[in-house]
Amino acid sequence: MDNQETHLELTMIHEAMILEYSGSSLAMIELFAHLKQIVLYALMANVIIGIPVLDNVTVIQSVATGAIFCLKLFGIGTAHCRSGNSRRQDAAFQGG
Repeated sequence: MDNQETHLELTMIHEAMILEYSGSSLAMIELFAHLKQIVLYALMANVIIGIPVLDNVTVIQSVATGAIFCLKLFGIGTAHCRSGNSRRQDAAFQGG
């Protein structure tokens, strides 16, 4: 069971660590947080959906593979956002 009091304390600890920084240091922390999320999305996209195997690679195949990869990332990101929003809306309507 998820204890809301503990969840709030853990969130506050993470926010307090970030509040110690400003300017370029804060920008670097935010940049690396986003890069970590992109790497995790890329791993999920390639593990769950798979990587196409290409023989005799042409420029068109490379562009198509890159476009498919971007679509996979977009789909995973959209699913992640929708699941998070639906959980927050459910909690708001339940008074939690």
